[in-house]
Amino acid sequence: MRREIGKTVLSIVVLFLIFCILSAPNASVESVMSNSSSVAVSKGPRMDHLQIKFYENQSAEFQGLLNDEIDVMDSPLTNDQYQSVLGNPDIEVCPYSDLTWYEMAFNNNVTDLSHTQYRKAMNCTEFRQAMACLIDKDSLIAGPELAGSATRIDTPIPRPLFDNWVSFNVSKYDSNGNLLNNYPWDYNETHALEILWTNNWYSHTTYPTLASLLAAPTPARAGTIGLSDLVMLAKDYGKEWGNYAINPLP
Repeated sequence: MRREIGKTVLSIVVLFLIFCILSAPNASVESVMSNSSSVAVSKGPRMDHLQIKFYENQSAEFQGLLNDEIDVMDSPLTNDQYQSVLGNPDIEVCPYSDLTWYEMAFNNNVTDLSHTQYRKAMNCTEFRQAMACLIDKDSLIAGPELAGSATRIDTPIPRPLFDNWVSFNVSKYDSNGNLLNNYPWDYNETHALEILWTNNWYSHTTYPTLASLLAAPTPARAGTIGLSDLVMLAKDYGKEWGNYAINPLP
């Protein structure tokens, strides 16, 4: 029994060391060989030789794979690399998901030491909701930088790895990519202005109805309205806000 426990502990240590090595940036398996002729399927793959090779960067690692210097590379492929190996019978491309996400982060503190008499706009829930309506997530994912190699998230939960933890009551898509349309702040410039008008970010004296606000000429550039454009809109429409709301804190 003691010998079996010792073997188990040794196996765990070896596997852990291999994991640590492969977790290093641009570390790849240079060669994997086995001389064993009969291995029980239930015990998984065996190898008699494992050699790790390090590369300076991901591009060099990919080139090493193409040149048969390594058998496996651990770094995700860029879209150009992915497209270049599709249909190559000598290379097997496997799906890969990690916990990486892209975000636009803002300071949501009530105020700061330089403007203690004012409340920051980003501290207001309705302002953040309006900003969310100005981010076209689907176009960002389909655009040239990601080229579709990403999964949209509407909650702070990485997908698709943690889909079991996602609230689909506030998500645009389900686990299979089917449209749910349950995200209340999807890309919609009109809805952004509606949220701001409803919560008195625009003067109701100048714009007594939402329709009058939407019909007003704006200095915003054509296409997607950015944060700087909205700041200009607010200043032109009679209530200054941007980094700070105009009303002093009580």
